[in-house]
Amino acid sequence: MIQEELGRPAAELFAAIEHTPVAAASLAQVHRATLANGTSVAVKIMYPSLRKDVASDFSVLRTMAGQIKPGGFDLSWLVNDLEEALAMEMDFTREARNAEASAARLAHMAPAVKVPRVLWEHTTEGILTMEFVPGLIKLSDGAALARAALDPREVGELVATTFAEMALCHGHVHGDPHAGNIYVRARQDPAGSRGVRPQLVLLDHGLYHAAAPRPDIRPASGLRTAGPPAR
Repeated sequence: MIQEELGRPAAELFAAIEHTPVAAASLAQVHRATLANGTSVAVKIMYPSLRKDVASDFSVLRTMAGQIKPGGFDLSWLVNDLEEALAMEMDFTREARNAEASAARLAHMAPAVKVPRVLWEHTTEGILTMEFVPGLIKLSDGAALARAALDPREVGELVATTFAEMALCHGHVHGDPHAGNIYVRARQDPAGSRGVRPQLVLLDHGLYHAAAPRPDIRPASGLRTAGPPAR
C-alpha cells in the first residue's frame, strides 16, 4: 500500500518502520516509523481493498434501503449520509487539511492543546504521515491519569473548553470525538508551581462538520493556571 500510494517501497522512504501496528480501526491502521533525518512519525495506512469493498457494500445497502422501510420510513437518506461521511474519511489529504485547520484555530491554546504536525511529502489519499506524539493517555483510563498525577477534573475542563471553542467560536466541529481519537499527556507546568499539567492531543481529523460560529462568544484567551476546577 505504501509503494502504491507513495511510489517507493517503505524501506526507501523510512529509516525504520514497525511492522506491528500501534493502533488499528475500521478504515486504517497506524505504524510507528522513523524518517531519514531521525524524526519519529506515525504512518496511517488505509486497508488496501477498502475502496473496492466499500463501493460493493453501499451497492447492497442502497438496494436494501429501497426495499426495507420499517414503519413506512424511508432509510435511503441514512445510507446517503453514511456514504458521504465515509468518502470524507477515506481521503487522508482531507484529514491532513482538517488537522492543519484545527491546529491553526487552536494555536493560541498551545501548549495545553496539540495537533500533531502533518508531513505532506509522505501523505496521499491513502497514506497519512504525522509526527509521533509519545506518552498518550486515554481519557477513559482513570488509573493512568492518576499515575501521571493529572487531575481528571482539570482534564475534563480542558476537553470541554477546547471542543466548545472549536464548535462555537470557529464552527469547526470534530465529528468523531471518542477515547481512541482524543488523548491527554502530562506536561511540565512552566511556572513550576503545580508539577504537571494536562496537554490535550487531538487525533483523527477525518470527519468534521461546519457549523455557524457564535460571534458573541470569544475564543479562550488563556487557560486556568491555578485554583479549583471551574464548575
